[in-house]
Amino acid sequence: MKLLLYALLFYGGVRFVLPLLMPFLFALSVAALVQQPAALLASRIPRLNQRHCCVILTAVLLLTVALLLSAAVCSLLDGAMAFCPGIPDRLTKAHDFLAQAAASAGDQSSWGRFVNAVVTGMERGVDFMTENYRQYLPSMLTRSTGWLRKLPSLLTAVLFGTVAALFACGEFDLIKRTVRQYLPAPLAETLAAVIRAAVRTLTALLKTYGVLMAITFGELAAGFTLMRLMGYHTGNILTNALLISFIDILPILGTGTVLVPWGLFEILTGSLPLGLMLLGMFAVIGLLRNFLEPKFMARQLELPPFFTLAGVYIGGKLFGPAGIVLLPLIMLTLRDYKNPVGDAQNAASP
Repeated sequence: MKLLLYALLFYGGVRFVLPLLMPFLFALSVAALVQQPAALLASRIPRLNQRHCCVILTAVLLLTVALLLSAAVCSLLDGAMAFCPGIPDRLTKAHDFLAQAAASAGDQSSWGRFVNAVVTGMERGVDFMTENYRQYLPSMLTRSTGWLRKLPSLLTAVLFGTVAALFACGEFDLIKRTVRQYLPAPLAETLAAVIRAAVRTLTALLKTYGVLMAITFGELAAGFTLMRLMGYHTGNILTNALLISFIDILPILGTGTVLVPWGLFEILTGSLPLGLMLLGMFAVIGLLRNFLEPKFMARQLELPPFFTLAGVYIGGKLFGPAGIVLLPLIMLTLRDYKNPVGDAQNAASP
């Protein structure tokens, strides 16, 4: 009964309370992040105290993130505007390509009949997409307007988070002392231990996946640049490489989520060399990832695949897209909180 109560409290807290606290948790995270760099900067520049340095670094960090997000959104919109109008023509090319493949396969042998059946099924799927493209486009636009309705509340949360970060960065120690005064001593100690475990886990994950993301980004950027030099247009190189490398670090997903459908689509629409290069790039990145990940991923942070898959599925069902990352992170944090000594020993071992 107690376990059920804890589960209900956890669900209610993550589902309803956490979204309300997100702007202020973001502000506290940014404030904690700039404390050490601000102290170092204040020691080098005597005219600036640590509080002023915190505010300056927070403003620079938030402005940099805002510029990067704006550039990514603008690039995505530009790519969508260029890609969407050409979909009907490319689907027509895919239909012609599949029709030729079905005709050349013949039906004289078992293999030919099998290939003919597969190609015919794909041809029908392309025909369905061609016929319903214009019908589903207004539906997609309607869903986009639904997201736009949430934009004011999102902008409000961003505004409050930004202002709170600027306030919190200069008074971080005072905020910590105030929280300790309001909470009972045992609860404050437990909360502090959980936060330390979460910080250790998140820091290790960010370092590991940051290295892997940088390697994947470099591989994708190099591959897309080579394709551009060979005369194939693959959109904005840096934006595409950044977005695909970000998808690659998400649980279960990977570069194949984008590169495999993209490569198959290019093959079906007549761009056979480009499609094969995209599939080849996926194979190379996958092999390098499987070789490098065990060397960078600390063993103590890995969950068994069963629990990882369960965490991703249950987190996505309960809390939406954020739960895909949130629930596995909570599982790792709780384990680190329960066994901090063992984790420290594992971290120190080669």
